[in-house]
Amino acid sequence: MLMATEPTLLRRSIVISGGASGIGLAVARAALRNGAKVVVGDRQPVEFRDPNLGSEIVDFCRSEDVRRFYEVVERRVGVPDVVVAAAGVGVHERLDEGDPEKWSQVLESNVTGALRLVRTFVPGMAERGSGDVVFISSVASTRPYEYGGAYAASKAALAMAAETLRIEMAGRIRVTVVSPGMVRTGFFANHLGGPRPDEFRGEETLEPEDVADAVLYALNRPPRVAINELVIRPQGQRF
Repeated sequence: MLMATEPTLLRRSIVISGGASGIGLAVARAALRNGAKVVVGDRQPVEFRDPNLGSEIVDFCRSEDVRRFYEVVERRVGVPDVVVAAAGVGVHERLDEGDPEKWSQVLESNVTGALRLVRTFVPGMAERGSGDVVFISSVASTRPYEYGGAYAASKAALAMAAETLRIEMAGRIRVTVVSPGMVRTGFFANHLGGPRPDEFRGEETLEPEDVADAVLYALNRPPRVAINELVIRPQGQRF
């Protein structure tokens, strides 16, 4: 695993979308262990407590929810130091057979939801002249696979939006895209397209904590250093 070295996240504030489970939850726990103040927004409640953790039920596909979340964050930590966009859903359907309404949900959650988060919190960070934005993407953004067209398209769009933000915020905010391979989460159980595809059964997986470790590694670089892309896979993953 990557080692998240000094400086730590002590006294830094972190906002995480999708922080109640999976990768987002692992990032929240890791940040808290490293001394950060964390505020999580998710459609589901956070199932653990910490004095430095705040949480709110938020659907990032709803602008009014995001505005309310902003007010909660502002009261708790002010302008955050770090924003992590980890919320997302998937769908596994062939493009000649699937349901475009499900594809629309995937794009709304994975792309527009993340951009709502950016639009809400980045202006204050940019005015201050410092901060980090981390997007949780996927190797699917550059490695398409059968049944994954809509999901891969959403992650490719997210990566392009992140690169645009990097250019627009150069010198003020660091932007990092973390693209993991297969991760042991509830993603396949909860995606919109039915059971986990057979072609992934038996694949070696990362743990959510491995991805969180990569996020903290990027955040803990000196201010002059920006890690814009991190791709991590299980050692045995073939795609």
